[in-house]
Amino acid sequence: MRVITVNEGGCDPSEITEDIYRDRALVVYQRNDRSTPELDRISSIDMAPIVFAASIPDYKELMKRNEELKREVSEGKEREERMKEELATMRQRLRMVEEAEERLCSELGDLEAEAVIQARAYKLQIKYLCDQLKLSRGILGSTG
Repeated sequence: MRVITVNEGGCDPSEITEDIYRDRALVVYQRNDRSTPELDRISSIDMAPIVFAASIPDYKELMKRNEELKREVSEGKEREERMKEELATMRQRLRMVEEAEERLCSELGDLEAEAVIQARAYKLQIKYLCDQLKLSRGILGSTG
């Protein structure tokens, strides 16, 4: 049950009734001898399972702190959403980079294979030309 104890030091109980109904809390007024209709009306509300007792200044400070915490939670959620979006963007960029790397590796492999084929062809051509030169020298040497 949520209970708020209010000291009446010059404060109008109707000021906090809205907060009480909004927070679904039971308010206990610290009075010596009088009872209030607000207390009877509020006590019939379903109560939350939290006990809270405060004087009016403490209550206002706690409500202010509660609003600050709600704002911080909201900011934290917004920051979390931004970070999730940034993470999704980074994951997408990472996928693109990985795909580009795969394409480059594939192209590099193709170029290496082509270079090997060209090197073999040039080697065969050089061997053929060396054989031709040797044969030409042999012919020139025998005739001369």
